[in-house]
Amino acid sequence: APAGGGLACVDGGLGERGEAGGSFPCAGDSGGGAVGLQLLLDQPARISAAALFCTGARLGEEPMWRERADLVVPSPGIPEDHPLITSAQRVGVPVRSEIDLAYEWESARPSGARPMLAVTGTDGKTTTTMLATAMLDASGVSAVDAGNTDTPLVSALDLDVEAFVVECTSFQLARTSCFRPAAAAWLNLAEDHLDWHASMATYGAAKSRIWLH
Repeated sequence: APAGGGLACVDGGLGERGEAGGSFPCAGDSGGGAVGLQLLLDQPARISAAALFCTGARLGEEPMWRERADLVVPSPGIPEDHPLITSAQRVGVPVRSEIDLAYEWESARPSGARPMLAVTGTDGKTTTTMLATAMLDASGVSAVDAGNTDTPLVSALDLDVEAFVVECTSFQLARTSCFRPAAAAWLNLAEDHLDWHASMATYGAAKSRIWLH
C-alpha cells in the first residue's frame, strides 16, 4: 500500500465519522442513503490497509488518491461521471461497490463462503428479493435479504445465516470486479436512472454485470 494509504469511502451526506485516533471527513455531493463509513470501521479485521481515509476533497478538486487510498468505495448514488470518481480512475485507483467488497470478504471466510443469490432489474427487485428470501427460509435454509435493502451486504456477513439474497442496483453492479453470485436473475430493463448513467447502453451494460464474473 502507498504510504499513508487506505480505503476511501466517497459518500454524500455522512459528514464526519471517527473512532479513537481521528475522524474521517467524507467527500461527495449532497445525496444521502449511502454505504456508511462506520460499517467499514466496524470491520478492521477484513481490511488489509493500515488505516481508513476519506479524501476530504470538494467538488472540482483533484484529490490525491495515489497517496491517500488503495481503493474507493463510493455511495451508490454518486454517478459514474462524478469528478471524484473519474479522477480516481485517471490515476488507477480501483473504484468498487459495497457488494463487491462484501463478496471478497465472504470469499475469504475461514469456514467457507456461503452462497449468494442476486436479483436486479428496473422494477420488482425488492419484491423478488423478499420472495426468494422467504422461499429459502420456508425450505429450511436460513437466509437474509441484503444489498439495496435495509441491510447492506457488508453488514449481513456477520449474521448467522446460510445464504444471502442480494438486491443489486445498476449503480452497485457497475462497480464490481469479482462479485459472482451462485445464481442471478435480471428481471427487466426500462428507461430509468439516466441522471446516473450516461446512456441506456451503459445502464444495460451495468445490469449485465450481474453475470460477468
